[in-house]
Amino acid sequence: MRPVFDKGRNSRAVGSSSTVWTLPPCQVTIRPRDHGQFWGEVRAKVEGLSGDPDAGARLAVSDVQLVPSRVPASDPMGSTGQDRAGAAASSEGLQAFPVLQGATHNTYQPLAWQALSELRDVVRKYGLGSAKVMQVLRSFNASLLTPFDIRSLARALFPPVEYDFFENKWTRLAVRAVERNTTLGPGDPRRMVNIDMLMGTGNYTRAEGQAGYEPLVQEQCQQTGMAALVQTLQLATPQQPFATIVQGIDEPFLCFAGRLTAAVEKQVSDPAARKLMIQSVAQGNCNAACKRIIEALPGEPSMSDMVGACAKISPSSQQEQLDQGHLEPSTSPWNTPVFCIKKKFGKWRLLQDLRKINAMMEGMGTLQAGMPSPTMLPADWPVLIVDLKDCFFMIPLHPDGRPKFAFTVPTINNAEPAQRYQWKVMPQGMRNSPVLCQWYVAHALSGVCKQFPDARVYHYMDDILVATPTQDELLRIQPQLLNALHSHGLQVAPEKVQQQPPWKYLGVKILERTICHQEVQFVQSVKTLNDAQKLVYRIEPSIDVTVFISLPGGWRKALGASGLHLDSAAHVP
Repeated sequence: MRPVFDKGRNSRAVGSSSTVWTLPPCQVTIRPRDHGQFWGEVRAKVEGLSGDPDAGARLAVSDVQLVPSRVPASDPMGSTGQDRAGAAASSEGLQAFPVLQGATHNTYQPLAWQALSELRDVVRKYGLGSAKVMQVLRSFNASLLTPFDIRSLARALFPPVEYDFFENKWTRLAVRAVERNTTLGPGDPRRMVNIDMLMGTGNYTRAEGQAGYEPLVQEQCQQTGMAALVQTLQLATPQQPFATIVQGIDEPFLCFAGRLTAAVEKQVSDPAARKLMIQSVAQGNCNAACKRIIEALPGEPSMSDMVGACAKISPSSQQEQLDQGHLEPSTSPWNTPVFCIKKKFGKWRLLQDLRKINAMMEGMGTLQAGMPSPTMLPADWPVLIVDLKDCFFMIPLHPDGRPKFAFTVPTINNAEPAQRYQWKVMPQGMRNSPVLCQWYVAHALSGVCKQFPDARVYHYMDDILVATPTQDELLRIQPQLLNALHSHGLQVAPEKVQQQPPWKYLGVKILERTICHQEVQFVQSVKTLNDAQKLVYRIEPSIDVTVFISLPGGWRKALGASGLHLDSAAHVP
């Protein structure tokens, strides 16, 4: 129904002029640089299977695909990348993202949305030239990258001015590479390479065509493009004096120590002086919480001692929201109760009882009569599904409305006055939060819908589905969609982005040729808040569970709104 890859198109490698030669069923796995050993193994395999000692000499280079052995140290696509690679190896060949190495030809697979989104987040958090960014780029470079992918990485990294410099740098490096290729032997496929092939421009803009380059050409394209990327990164990054590096309020001490160490190593040449400088600056520039712990350590603590001691710091719920910019100190006369609940993986979630506020608030009604149905999508259209992260907390409240959402946090043993805060963003449990979220996300997506009128963009609350007639158009719409969401302060949850079937959207499962309802597994006993949330959402996703769970007896009310009635003996608060 919706194939992601078109495997019926030109399966011959670009630039190959050799005759087609079919290798008998066999598998030869080699490392990319062991070309001499590779052809020796292939020739021996062919002669052994065919019985013809001259059969190996007739083998064409472009008809046998090189299986890459480079595996990224940390998969930027998440834990599912390894599973998908294993599935590809068992069915169609070994997979080195984003190029799928098949038994007969290469097939392009786009860079994961999660990876590009995480790269943007790392740049935003640690800076353009940080060690974290370089680590992510090394993980990308460990796989086969087409010029299209390198250009996608550059767009995710650089603003317009730096991006133009990157293109110019890439062009200069490509010109030099083409000049060097003229000195290569007549059998080397790189002799026929031009600048457009190396940069993926002109007649070579299609990513699928770039995936079919000869292995040596692919390697040169990647080396040239990544060299331009790294050189631009280095020139665009100002060198921060190590003495000005300060630990953030919610920054882990280990990350702060890593930034500090990287800066000191670049600016201090003496190894002994480096060690003393790192320890001294780390103690002086850490945040208040870490400083209290480090000062309590005996003697002269080493960096390992400081990292181990500060690793146990975990902020309180209100402090975590305050550090993230969701709360601000308040002197408001308004006050509503708050409490904390334990989430599935052990973290605590701050909830506020907004019954009194909701009673005074006029409802805004609904913006949509129902949820969009994926059954209206045309057949064979590729699909992308995006889930927004903490959507309510990304929508700002008007300054005049913030005092109404104030609350008080008592202190331990009443040792000091209670702390008063108010929300700067839309709180969960507010009566009109779902409607405002729906309107805000629709406003953020309106520009993308106008720019790509042929695309189908469905969204309900924080769930977004995008479908386009072709895979190329879907690749073009991805960066525009990401930029539109980021410009409105919305963040994508990388772990919930879906690029491959089966796609799960609003209670249905979208397969390649069918759409069916997801299997529902009911919780036998509701013992935790997470159990109640999952049960209510599986029955009726449109219910705002947070409105109910902030109330006494809220679980029973939420289940009742879904048409469920619990036994009177059931132990539900």
